[in-house]
Amino acid sequence: MIDRGTLPAVPPGLGVFADVREVARAQVRGWQRGRFGRAYLLGGEHASYLQFAHKVGAMLGKPTPARAAPAAVLKAAAVLLDLASRVTGKEPRITPEGATLSSQQRRVDSSLAVAELDYVQPPLDAMLHDTIAWLRAQGLIAG
Repeated sequence: MIDRGTLPAVPPGLGVFADVREVARAQVRGWQRGRFGRAYLLGGEHASYLQFAHKVGAMLGKPTPARAAPAAVLKAAAVLLDLASRVTGKEPRITPEGATLSSQQRRVDSSLAVAELDYVQPPLDAMLHDTIAWLRAQGLIAG
């Protein structure tokens, strides 16, 4: 949506951004050498969704919203979109559950996976660079 200029708002929450390649490697290592009964959290860099959007926008050379939408506004819009979807049959752009989830401050401690599974948490900038390069190569965003 940032590439197309159609991002209507950015949620106010904080997320955890993990590299799927590292998650897959850690899952295999967990199966091979993880200790029975252990729960390994596979997180990554923490960033607000606004920080995330600004990084993507900068890498694409596209504008992004200056501020995050207030949680109450996002949740109210989601309720209205959900009601409208019941009439139109079209999937809403955001659900009330999605609005609630994206308004929360999520944090994950992956230290056990780092110590026991050699889990790697690449920087968000590196993951975004790789993702954008892949999206361009697939023709999914502008070159």
